Amino acid sequence: MKIGYFGKQNSFALEMLKRLRAEHSRDEFLTWQPGDKAPSTELEVIIAVGKVDSKEIEAQTKLGLLQMASAGYEGVDVEAATKFGVWVGSAPTTKTGNGGVSGGSCGAPNACGLSQAK
Repeated sequence: MKIGYFGKQNSFALEMLKRLRAEHSRDEFLTWQPGDKAPSTELEVIIAVGKVDSKEIEAQTKLGLLQMASAGYEGVDVEAATKFGVWVGSAPTTKTGNGGVSGGSCGAPNACGLSQAK
């Protein structure tokens, strides 16, 4: 499976990606930052921090899940996601000010695992 991380490359992101790569070693992980072109048009899952507009969603031909590793959906073009049949999930983390268990560190791996069960 091709999984993309879209967002700034900070310590939180690098830690999350390290864990995902360890738990999903058969999958291909690609990263890109806002302002850059996506490294593939065949991503099946995108894990994102920050704004994801219709351009990012429409560029993907196999996208089934857009997993936000932040609180809420404010930064997601939900209308575009719905139009293209993309599920949108949110896994807020202690780093995003939501407190409690770090959803990004456990929610993203779970989302990747569930998406493989299709």
